[in-house]
Amino acid sequence: MVDLSYEELPYLQRVHFHTHPRVLATTAEFLGLSTAAIESARVLELGCAGGSNLLAMAASMPAATFVGIDYSPGQIASANAMATAVAAGNVEFHCQSIADMMPEAWGKFDFIIAHGLFSWLPEVLRQQLLPLCQSLLSVQGILYMSHNTLPGWHPRRAIRDLMLFHARGQKTVRAQVAVARQAIEHWVDALAGQETSYARLLQSEWETIQRLDDAYVYHDYMEADNHAVYLQEIAAMAAEANLQFIADAAFVRRRLDDLEAPLQGFIVESAGNFISREQYVDYLFNESFRRSLFCQAKASPYAEPSLAVIRDCFV
Repeated sequence: MVDLSYEELPYLQRVHFHTHPRVLATTAEFLGLSTAAIESARVLELGCAGGSNLLAMAASMPAATFVGIDYSPGQIASANAMATAVAAGNVEFHCQSIADMMPEAWGKFDFIIAHGLFSWLPEVLRQQLLPLCQSLLSVQGILYMSHNTLPGWHPRRAIRDLMLFHARGQKTVRAQVAVARQAIEHWVDALAGQETSYARLLQSEWETIQRLDDAYVYHDYMEADNHAVYLQEIAAMAAEANLQFIADAAFVRRRLDDLEAPLQGFIVESAGNFISREQYVDYLFNESFRRSLFCQAKASPYAEPSLAVIRDCFV
C-alpha cells in the first residue's frame, strides 16, 4: 500500500554526495577493500524518490548501469520524466515495494544505496531490508544505508511527539506541518530566556526546523514510522543477514583519533571491539543520524581506516 503522504508532499529533488559510488569505493579502499570497477559498476538505489540522486550519478558514470526502486507512483513518474528529458540511457526506474522484490530477477549490484529508507519503514519491511540487500549485493559490493540513530533521537522524539499531538485532526499533510511549526514556535517563545535543557533543546530544534522545507519536516519528524536504533543494534541486524558494518560514509567526521588521549584510552579499554568503540563515540557526540556502510560477511576489512591509502589518491 502506497503511503499517500509521499504523493501529497514529495521530497524536493536532492543529490546526496555521500552515496556516490566513488565516495563509497574510496572509503572501502581506506578499509582495505577492493570494489568492482567504478566505470562499469551496477548501482541500485532503494527508495530513489524522484530520481535526482541516481540521475546525477548516471551522468558522471556513463558506462555504469543504474536501477532505481520506489513504491511511490508519483515519484517514479517524475524520475522517468527527468530521465527522458536528459536522455539518460544507463538508468531505469521501477515502481515497486521492496516487499515484492525477488533477488533472482534483479541480479547482483556492486553498490546499493538506501538513503532515508530504513528508519521510515514499517517493522516488517525493516526486518526484510538487510537480508534483501545482502542477496542483491555482489561479493565485493558495498551497501550504504542511512538511518536515525540513538542516543541522539531520544530528546528529538519529544519534539516529534509534540508536533504529532498538535497536528492531530488535520486533514492534509501540509496542514499538519503548518500547525506543527506553530506549536514549536509558541513553545520556544514561552520558554525564551530559560536556561533549562528542555528550553535549549526546543530552541535548537526550532532553528533546524525553520531551515527545512515542509516535505523534509513532515517525513523526518512526523511520519508514522520513524525508528531510531543504536549502532550496535544495526550491526547485529547486519550480522544476522550475513553482512558486516565497516564504517560511516562520513568516517572522518567522528574519529577516535581526534579525541584527547585519556578519553581515547578509556574508550578503547572499555569497548573491546570496533563496534563498541563506535557506539561509545555515538554516546559521546549524542549522534542522531548515521550513513552506515556494510560489506559481505566474508570480506576482511581493516578494523580502522588506513591513512596510507592517501598516497594513491588524487587530493
